[in-house]
Amino acid sequence: VSVDFTYRIGSANDYADRTGIVYMIHKLLYSEHAGRNPGDNLALLKNYGAHYKTTLDRDHNGLMVNAPAGLFDYILWQQSKNISGFTRRVDQNALHLAKEQLTNEMIDSFGNNPLGMEAIRVSQALYNFAYPYSWSIFGTGGQLQSIFVEDLKKFYEEWFGVNNLIITVSGDVKYEDVLSSV
Repeated sequence: VSVDFTYRIGSANDYADRTGIVYMIHKLLYSEHAGRNPGDNLALLKNYGAHYKTTLDRDHNGLMVNAPAGLFDYILWQQSKNISGFTRRVDQNALHLAKEQLTNEMIDSFGNNPLGMEAIRVSQALYNFAYPYSWSIFGTGGQLQSIFVEDLKKFYEEWFGVNNLIITVSGDVKYEDVLSSV
């Protein structure tokens, strides 16, 4: 079974003075290495033949899980727990680890890659400063450091609601089972 959780939220929804907030929330929601355990639950699924992929672009933020059909209810339960518990789980330590991880990714993607910087320059040339597509999905280093736990929680509560979530299910499941589980 394949279950896709897509939020209609991407880096275009970042605050102009705090770019990178969506990317940081994405890392905290789905990363195995950001100092929290929901990503560990995703890693646990691998032991049962599942694999997953996270995505983030300017307009979308998501998780796709492909797993044996018997794990369908567990996937829904695990993600509902992950999503609903985000604001209680995020603390200064998790934020610090996420900032370190994002800074390293920015260095790898842009600092060590001349073509990475060109993509940013093209976006800046095409769009005005306050236009959401003018900044990278990573945000900027200085702005990343100015993000606080309260900023993450406020943004998450404002944008990451069920009204912005699309769940797509396909594979070896019955329509009635999906409706009763979702």
